[in-house]
Amino acid sequence: MSRSTNSASTQTIFRRTRHLILPLSCICVYTLHKQHDQREISNDEILRSRNRLFRLSITADTSSNSNSNSNSNINSNATSLQHQHRHHLKNILHNGGVTVLPKLLQAKDLKTWNENLSDACSNSHKSKSNRIISNRGRLHSHQESTKSQYNSHFLKLIASLPHVQSLVQSYFHHYSIEKGRYHLTQVEFILAKPGSEHQIWHKDNVHPGLTLLIALEDVGGNGPTELLRDATLDGDNDATLEAGDEEEAILACLVAGDAILCDARVLHRGRGFGKVGDVDKDMKDCTTRDTRKRPVLVLRWDALSTPPPGAASIVTNFNGWLGSYRIFGTQVKGLVRWLLPN
Repeated sequence: MSRSTNSASTQTIFRRTRHLILPLSCICVYTLHKQHDQREISNDEILRSRNRLFRLSITADTSSNSNSNSNSNINSNATSLQHQHRHHLKNILHNGGVTVLPKLLQAKDLKTWNENLSDACSNSHKSKSNRIISNRGRLHSHQESTKSQYNSHFLKLIASLPHVQSLVQSYFHHYSIEKGRYHLTQVEFILAKPGSEHQIWHKDNVHPGLTLLIALEDVGGNGPTELLRDATLDGDNDATLEAGDEEEAILACLVAGDAILCDARVLHRGRGFGKVGDVDKDMKDCTTRDTRKRPVLVLRWDALSTPPPGAASIVTNFNGWLGSYRIFGTQVKGLVRWLLPN
């Protein structure tokens, strides 16, 4: 009698509470998602990310011949540059909108640019011509104005990178935007500090454009940029992404001097790192955290007819939600695969 009573009581409780199962499950999964999102980046993640970036940075070209004479070497180098150009352009146009340019800056240049960044982000240069904005633990020193202290330095940098200029020109040509109808819209230093928060997921422009991000120090757990590659930027049926790449965010764990070049329409954000509130504090006791600052250079090109961001704030908010939704969906799929491996 007692067993049947207990069974009936259990069934009654279940009937009364079953409508709570789904929302409670969603709350639990979302809580786990938020905890995972706020995690410190592990060494394993950094290694995996750099392997993915390496695959984006190289071509499959093996045409060079080590036994060729000097004239052949010149021809081979020219051919290699052409292959690299096609490889990076294909990555941006047909392979998710992101490519990696290795060793864009050499060691001697890195030292100079780090000194420039430190100087530009110091309090002594806060003026209208050298705009500094603090946002979520990051200092943004804008150098777009010709009166800005380092504007000419950025222009010289671009002039010294003809292969980047060629990529920019080819990219815009693909969209029938010829030279003279696009321009440099953003040049800035960004210095992310320990204790910085995640940026919202966003697009630099809802129309075609390019963003170049150059690492001035090694980027690992110290707030790498996350990017969500997208095979459908132009509804391109020929786009090819590795399995899962369109869902899993790329962590831009770059080596100093390397750069990311991406389509302005790719969803991305800067990750926070360190404990919120620890900005500029002594963190020597935090042995598991990466406490290095993250200095980067950012350059952007947009068409004259479609200035950034190209959308109202409601679209910006939607993109923030969309990025979070895609990451959340990826984590749910990973949890399901872990629970149901077969």
